[in-house]
Amino acid sequence: MKFALSALFAFGMGVLAEAPAPLVLLDSAESIGAWRGLKAVPAPERPGETAAQWAGAGTGGVATLEPVPADWSGHHVLCFDLHAAGAAGASFILNAVSDPAPEGRGNYFLTKLVVDWEGWREVRIPLVGFQRVRAPQGWQAVDSLTFHSRGWNLEPTPGAVLHLANVRLEYNERLARRQPPPVHRREPPEIGGWNGPLRFPDIPWEKVFAFAETDGTAKRLVADISRRAKSYVEEPVTVRKFSLDDIPEKERDGRYRYAGDNAEVFALAMHDCRCGSMLGGRMVPIALAARLTGEVQYVDWVNRQLAEVATWSPLQRPGWTQYNPNATLPPGGDGNWLATGYSMKAIVQTLQLMGDRVPADLRASLRALLQKEIDSIRDDWASRRPWFVRSNFPDTNQWVLPNMAMIYASLYLGGERNREAYELGVRNLAWTCAVQGEDGSWSEGLSYGLMSAEYLFWAAWAMHANGDERLLDFGFARNYNNWLIHMAMPGGFAVNAYDCGLNQLGETPHDSFLLSALLVGLPEAYWAGENLFRQLPASYAGLLYRYASASREMTPAVPETFAFFPHQQVLTWRSNWERNHGMGLWIRGGSTRDSHCHRDNGHISVYNGRTPVLIEAGTPSYDDREMPVKYSPAAGHNMLQPAAAPETDNRGRHTPLTVQRLDPDGGAVVVDGTHALPGVEEWLRAIDWDRGGRVRIADTVGFDHEVGGGSEVFRWHTGSPVPVEISGTGREWTVRWAGASLVLTGDRELMVDQTPWPDRSGVNGHVCVRILVAASTRELKLSSRLEFAVAEPRGAQSPPYDEYRRQFPDGDGRDVHVLRAADMIGEDGRFSISETKVGAERSIYNWNYPGQTLAATVPVATAGWYRVFLKCCTGINHGIPVRSLAVDGKVPFREAARLVFPDTGGWSNDRDDWALRSLGQ
Repeated sequence: MKFALSALFAFGMGVLAEAPAPLVLLDSAESIGAWRGLKAVPAPERPGETAAQWAGAGTGGVATLEPVPADWSGHHVLCFDLHAAGAAGASFILNAVSDPAPEGRGNYFLTKLVVDWEGWREVRIPLVGFQRVRAPQGWQAVDSLTFHSRGWNLEPTPGAVLHLANVRLEYNERLARRQPPPVHRREPPEIGGWNGPLRFPDIPWEKVFAFAETDGTAKRLVADISRRAKSYVEEPVTVRKFSLDDIPEKERDGRYRYAGDNAEVFALAMHDCRCGSMLGGRMVPIALAARLTGEVQYVDWVNRQLAEVATWSPLQRPGWTQYNPNATLPPGGDGNWLATGYSMKAIVQTLQLMGDRVPADLRASLRALLQKEIDSIRDDWASRRPWFVRSNFPDTNQWVLPNMAMIYASLYLGGERNREAYELGVRNLAWTCAVQGEDGSWSEGLSYGLMSAEYLFWAAWAMHANGDERLLDFGFARNYNNWLIHMAMPGGFAVNAYDCGLNQLGETPHDSFLLSALLVGLPEAYWAGENLFRQLPASYAGLLYRYASASREMTPAVPETFAFFPHQQVLTWRSNWERNHGMGLWIRGGSTRDSHCHRDNGHISVYNGRTPVLIEAGTPSYDDREMPVKYSPAAGHNMLQPAAAPETDNRGRHTPLTVQRLDPDGGAVVVDGTHALPGVEEWLRAIDWDRGGRVRIADTVGFDHEVGGGSEVFRWHTGSPVPVEISGTGREWTVRWAGASLVLTGDRELMVDQTPWPDRSGVNGHVCVRILVAASTRELKLSSRLEFAVAEPRGAQSPPYDEYRRQFPDGDGRDVHVLRAADMIGEDGRFSISETKVGAERSIYNWNYPGQTLAATVPVATAGWYRVFLKCCTGINHGIPVRSLAVDGKVPFREAARLVFPDTGGWSNDRDDWALRSLGQ
């Protein structure tokens, strides 16, 4: 059968040319003979026609066409007629191999086909719907096309028989207009050499500790580090495990339960990561305490831990890729990984802190271990053992950590032996900087970006202190701080796009923020350090940052409240930088550069102060079996819902986000989600918003098939943990919750319902609102108008104190009222009562939560001015308490909304720390 397309396109000097004819891969008995695994038979239900039978579809067989016409780049859709019998619910994998290495087949395009019908159906798969596995050469160089019924976590469906006909590639005018940009093969950047001596920076710890005696912030950090070390030293040292049974269940990566015969090797490899992380979390603080105090208990504990670590060879045992029961560990293993980076950083920092407090023979053993690890990392790149080396994939955290470790250890060991290893590590991290965003964004999103950037900046910091500035020449390194600042949303929430297990940033800055702030010195970073991240961590990095930054003259600059990051196709906006008030939102497009991403293209999250209004489901633990069903696919996001089975791959999709307006008052964008999901010919989403709490989303979608009545087409994940109010009928519906209203208007009849949904976005389960079409359709226009009253700081509408005071005549109140706090808590079970505090017969504590109130009725007999006292105690190690005062339910004056309670020295556990604080002083 012949196929023709009538679309025309222009090129050159306005010359019109016909669209490319279909590229036929299977259309007759002769072409069927070119396929392995298929045989020509009479087409079922099509008298007189021939089809290709794939009997192996139900037994784990494959069907392959090799070679194929190599250049597919002028076509956009893989089409075929498929007859299914006994295959309902079966899934199949289609691979188009495009490998730059003739001897290998490790680079290909992949998509999954779910068969949920019986009989014939035309299948149309846009080429942009295929995910890239490793680094395929491109659609212009395809080697083979294969149908698989086993592998990739699939099992064959017994009895399934498929027939194929009319397999072809077609040109599509609409897809041609939205063709993703070509993916260019990436090469490492050219960087000059560096001939300075290899040596680890000499940190003047004695000067740092002396500085801490006069600087209040540094003094607190040292005290907190000492307090933590005192508790840690009571714990046993971390030891390596050698069998699955030796690992406590709570210390196992839960994926081992699904790894079959690979359970033990996987669990042991992942436990190495846990042990390496524990070294940084415990051994380094205790080593700091040992350097500070010289106390024997700290020195002995560190040396016992180092002696244990000296036996860990390699630091990362093989098996971290074996979470799949069908995975096979290569003869040489899967290479150095995260435990390598965690452990080597901790070892070097500890040895540098301890100096000759570590016995000479133990130091020699650890130096030998570090050298062995350096040689092993170098061999990984020479042999191309790890997957990320074979794929030339410097984007990932897995690439960063071993290279950082190689640089760190090469500097610590010194000398010229490791010059080539050092240069390899620098070149590899420069490559990472080059492929990340010039705008400072990280391709794997926030949580992976924090981890990766921390290790990258530890390497950059050591290099910089030694005179090597090469990593700081890249836009990523210069702008990372700006990206991290704009990942903060109101209420402490974070931009949790991609595969982000982090839903809040908190007030403590991450080590990557501190290191990059020291290295780059952006004025906005110093503003964020004082206002956004106000609580320095009691850590190695926190102490270094305070010491180095205290002597730097820098005028902080308030960052803009909005930003667009083209590399990630992420936009963020806030109405102000108040932590717990104002409006904020973030919007995701998508790029083929994305990795570790969810299917969140076109998603929008909205926050109103501490209240999340629209959210995504978030990211649970990887061993959560609901992750590929309710979290990572489109079902976990505010977007178009696919008619086919949900996609669970973490590969990026070309979803351009075009900014039409972005300023302090709001913005307008258009997201083209045409390539985000299968079954879509076109999906455009226009979003505009303003600082008055109004967000408007207009969706226009065309499907490539008839969507049946009662099918879900869109959804909104609300921040409501309780059922929402839904009203309406026909084309217009209204949803209300927590002071927000969402008006839904369609160009055809809709149905709207709600369902509970799990999440990891800061709400402990929430309501998802589903929009369904009442009748079959191939297109839909939907308007969603969200409105809410923007949260303001308490007392924002109250007058300042001076103005308040002028309203009333002078005069002194004559009454004295003594109130017992324990009588003021009402029925709020979040409070706790104590009768053991020194200096108080009965007191309350756990006054920690938003909305938690002490209330009492006070019988005032004499009008006048009264002073209000609170008897309280607090310790600064948990932050500085801020509370508000209301009279008759109203904040009387603006200053009463933010009453700060200074540290009294402790919690009256062992001594009387109580103080009588006068409000306003």
